[in-house]
Amino acid sequence: MPFEQTGFLSFFGMSPDAMLVVDSQGRIVLVNQPAEQLLGYSAEELHLKPIESVIPERYREAHRAQRCGFARQRKRRAMDSGLEFVAITREGVELPLSISLCRLDSGGEEYTVATFHFNEAESRFRQLAENIQEVFWLTTPDKHEMLYISPAYERVWGRSCKTLLESPSSWMEDIIPEDRERVMREVALQSSGKYNVEYRIRNPDGKIRWIRDRAFPVKNKSGQIYRIAGVAEDVTESKRIQSELLESELRRKEAQRNARIGSWELDIASGRHSWSEELFRIFEMDGQEVAPACDVFFEMIHPEDRDAVILAYRRHLEENVPYGITHRLCMPDGRIKHVAEQRRIEFGENGLAMRSMGAIQDVTELKRMEKELIDRRRELDELQKWQVVTQTISAIAHELNQPLFAISAYNGAAIRMLEEGNSDCARLARILESAGQQAERAGHSIREMLEFLNDRDHASEAFDLKEIILNALSYVRSDREANFHCALRIEENLPPVFASPIHIKKVLVNLIHNGLEAMEEAGVEHPSITLSARAHPDEGVIQVSVKDIGPGLSDTRKIFEPFHTTKQKGIGMGLAISRSLIETQEGNLWFEAGLGSGATFHFTIPLAT
Repeated sequence: MPFEQTGFLSFFGMSPDAMLVVDSQGRIVLVNQPAEQLLGYSAEELHLKPIESVIPERYREAHRAQRCGFARQRKRRAMDSGLEFVAITREGVELPLSISLCRLDSGGEEYTVATFHFNEAESRFRQLAENIQEVFWLTTPDKHEMLYISPAYERVWGRSCKTLLESPSSWMEDIIPEDRERVMREVALQSSGKYNVEYRIRNPDGKIRWIRDRAFPVKNKSGQIYRIAGVAEDVTESKRIQSELLESELRRKEAQRNARIGSWELDIASGRHSWSEELFRIFEMDGQEVAPACDVFFEMIHPEDRDAVILAYRRHLEENVPYGITHRLCMPDGRIKHVAEQRRIEFGENGLAMRSMGAIQDVTELKRMEKELIDRRRELDELQKWQVVTQTISAIAHELNQPLFAISAYNGAAIRMLEEGNSDCARLARILESAGQQAERAGHSIREMLEFLNDRDHASEAFDLKEIILNALSYVRSDREANFHCALRIEENLPPVFASPIHIKKVLVNLIHNGLEAMEEAGVEHPSITLSARAHPDEGVIQVSVKDIGPGLSDTRKIFEPFHTTKQKGIGMGLAISRSLIETQEGNLWFEAGLGSGATFHFTIPLAT
């Protein structure tokens, strides 16, 4: 077999460049693997095929003549002597390549070895052109020959690159008739670099696409145009979005008319103003009698708002910035209107400001409703305050009724004894002592109520909750003679909370007192309180729990209602006011009954931010 004794086959198979071996008749006899990958054919498919079968048809005759001329030359070409060569792949894609030729004698026969390769610039170009979404194309200046078309053409046009290479003007056949004549006129501008046109094409499947096509001339070293390069971009999606935005804008304008929003416009070059009919209605002016002007508008603005509006308007025109402002207008009959005003600048293609456009909405009714809402909130706050006063008076009256009645009865008995001449001093002393005890009971109830109420108005601040818990515990210990055990389960490194520390301490003291009193009344020998605190960052709070080991709660339906109590003493306001204090801090207070195993109260406090 030829080449076996020369060692050429080993070199041929190991070469990274695409190589073909052609016999003296122009037939392909050897194909290496890089050449198979480049052309898309297997070596078996190309075996003994003429070399012209891998060249575009329009170049074949010229190449055949060049090949015969090369064969007649007796001198050899060096391997690094590059010639231009255009190959066509199995898929019909044309590849501009560099080719080096040399002769090789083997077995008495003469062969030509062709080595193909991309130069560095060509390689970078192909990597770019074949991996972008846009269609890159390259033609001769006369448009008679399509030199290159990127693979994106097949996706956008829905036709093969091969058909366009064979018929360079076939891309125009897919332009819809309404756009085709305009595009044909624009094509003449490609050599001047002014070709930038949008048009629609219809794909073979009937789908309409919007195309933005641009071109620019490519000049050789002598300054002559020898190529036209261009990029065709599928802008169908952006056109769809633009259409939706336009439709949305139309709907917005219709909504503005329904909402009685007036518009105005200033032509910056001429200084001419125009106002909509709705704007005249808001201003309560007759458009036939009053000419739109800034001075007319400024005169209507409330004196206290005028300077701010004029300043915003001047800055808007001088710096080309939009603005929005709410202000008052003075009507001829003395009424006041509230309006929301907005303005923006519209720019021309040259980047200069063309128009100042704006809108005004009459928001007088909205302002009236806002004021009414504020007034209602104030009324509600006052009502809540009166409810607290009423509850307080009711609580005091409720708690004082019994001791006052008892005092009256004891005094009546003492007076009768004196009137009857009864000299039993010991009995009289017992009666007066009982009356004094009832007076102390009444005084204690009043002090307890006032102590709760006086703690309601304290400002919130960020503080360390652990410190307040320990402070409250210390206060309870000093206030009670009986000892009790307290288990602290406070999470390490608790973040600060934001509330009134006095309110939180008061709630803690009340809950601890309640638990201790419940255990005392139930006869618990070793009373114990568990205080725990843990953070819930996801909810933005810290949860505090107070648990006792008393009998628990049996009837929990009215536990937070005023005057409801399960204890032998007290007025039943502690839990009601504690819940009110926690809710004032934007927290919650609730309980777990735990009948037979103690009661647990929980409350939350917001974290400081």
